[in-house]
Amino acid sequence: MGKSSVLLEFPEILSLWHWSVFFSSSAAASLLLDIFKEYGTESTTGFMAAIILSATESVFYCMSVYFGMTKVKKTRFTLPGALLATVVGIMAAIWIVN
Repeated sequence: MGKSSVLLEFPEILSLWHWSVFFSSSAAASLLLDIFKEYGTESTTGFMAAIILSATESVFYCMSVYFGMTKVKKTRFTLPGALLATVVGIMAAIWIVN
């Protein structure tokens, strides 16, 4: 992951952290607080992490809860669309900060 992180100007700690955003917002928020403690809120890493967390949603959690409650059986393009929106949010954070 080191070379791709350097090419994209993406902090290496965030390359592992952003995977938690897909599954649990509370876990991602607690990891964000750890990033703030270590790097600071005004750092490039802290600023990018904050934008990523605010621009994305815990995709799998939301799909399971909301579709489970409404008993939706055919999700069709929901997962690809949600994952695409998350990737676009992460790319936008990289572009905004850099």
